[in-house]
Amino acid sequence: DKDKNEQVEPSEFTDYIMQQVNDGKGRLAPGFDPYRIIDNMFSNQDRNGDGKITEAEFKLKADESVSHDEL
Repeated sequence: DKDKNEQVEPSEFTDYIMQQVNDGKGRLAPGFDPYRIIDNMFSNQDRNGDGKITEAEFKLKADESVSHDEL
């Protein structure tokens, strides 16, 4: 949250993800448009679709239980 407005906007999210990749702290799938991947990541976190990620949306996603199908 670069501007300290308690919301992460798409440009802030993109800058953060690209910095992580450039610093070797993460990677994006090779062979795909990195900005499309980041846009999908952002949309997944933006639970209410308002174009911003709030702390509540981030926590909601982190608190979801992970379920797996039995093999």
